[in-house]
Amino acid sequence: MKKFINIIFKISLLVCLLLVSTNYSIALDYENGHFEKIDTNLSIGGCPLTLKDGRVLILGINENFIFDPKTNKFKETQPTPFGFSYISNGKIFPATVLNDGTVFIIGNILDQPSQKFQAELYHPIKDLLLRNELQNNYSILSMSTEKRNSVIYTRYKEYRRMPEEQKNKIYMPIIKNNPELLAQYTKYCTQREKSRYALLFDPQNETFEFLDKLDPSYQYTSGLIPIVKSDNEILIFDLNGEIQLYNLAKHSLNKLQSSQNFNIKNIIPMSNKTYLLLLYGSKYTLYDIKTNKYTNIEEFPFPERKMSEIVKLNNSELVLLGNTASQGVYVYNLMNKELKHITNFLFRRYLNNDLPLRPIIVSNKQMLIFGGYKDEYGPGLFNTSHQISNKAELINLLIGKSKLKNMQYIHAGSRSVLLNDGRILIYGGNNNELYVPNGYKDKE
Repeated sequence: MKKFINIIFKISLLVCLLLVSTNYSIALDYENGHFEKIDTNLSIGGCPLTLKDGRVLILGINENFIFDPKTNKFKETQPTPFGFSYISNGKIFPATVLNDGTVFIIGNILDQPSQKFQAELYHPIKDLLLRNELQNNYSILSMSTEKRNSVIYTRYKEYRRMPEEQKNKIYMPIIKNNPELLAQYTKYCTQREKSRYALLFDPQNETFEFLDKLDPSYQYTSGLIPIVKSDNEILIFDLNGEIQLYNLAKHSLNKLQSSQNFNIKNIIPMSNKTYLLLLYGSKYTLYDIKTNKYTNIEEFPFPERKMSEIVKLNNSELVLLGNTASQGVYVYNLMNKELKHITNFLFRRYLNNDLPLRPIIVSNKQMLIFGGYKDEYGPGLFNTSHQISNKAELINLLIGKSKLKNMQYIHAGSRSVLLNDGRILIYGGNNNELYVPNGYKDKE
């Protein structure tokens, strides 16, 4: 009997150890965690991607960084060739981690030549426009200098609105007559062609590889969203709902979906085959990777003017955050279309679409918000700047209870990333810190 009890005890202990090792959220207590500063002499900014080895790649406009959770250190790595661009609030950006651990990046496409050489071409083009105007309108000679300049400036604005192909016919004769400018132009066009290639970043040796040229209709990359479909296939969405399928093995780019005339503001993965497309005007649609189809467009029972942000809670539910007017936290069920008010923020916040809170939801349905703007101004009669909070707000979405915790720094528009070990990285500028849940030390 004693031997049997010992066997049962050992089996139970083994099961407990396996459960703890496979799911850190069982043992980690986020409600009673604390904040720790991260020492860095770097000013960190950019969009985060969690790598397969647990490190975090941060893609900035002209600088890239890697955060290593084992050392709690940032280090600067190779910048993206020709730069990296993304929508101003950074909710969506043109990069994703592939199944083999490398990172697919659509870098910045360089400006059109007419933009790059705008300063050099400005006066020669105005002189050309004046000569053209004289041929068709002799009365311009009798105009005052001010009125003549106004007419030519109007013609110049018309030139600026032309497609690049039409502009090229106007500025190329000017460039060809200037050998130095022609050499600069030729070199720049070669660079611009190279900037149209997709990139592969290897986080192990921190190097970039140029892949294939992307669709020539892409003039800007900040509105492109790559999503991994399979080991060699990547879906590339644009903000109108058009989808290209890029195959790394075949080096091919094929259109899967023509433009749906959507106005996409974010794409949220709901499962490994379904993606939620958030559209402007409180609308949304779902995309099925396997069937390559969109569902009918639905509308949230919550007006866009009252929402500041939407994040995934689970495969069928979303968390909707209110804005300055509503100050609420809601859960929306995609299946039964029900909206449930959970709670309100613990202090009045100043919120809109351009000031995302970027909350983190941990597996036990607790949500953490780090800092943000208060809906009140700084001290002083003429101060019109909103105060920035140094409080983290922890919201239990199951019972609607919240609490505030003091952070090491104030944070406005910071980024936050849930690390594989259960801690949360909060970064932005030099004010970088970690939220360490209670019980984390036991896991080391």
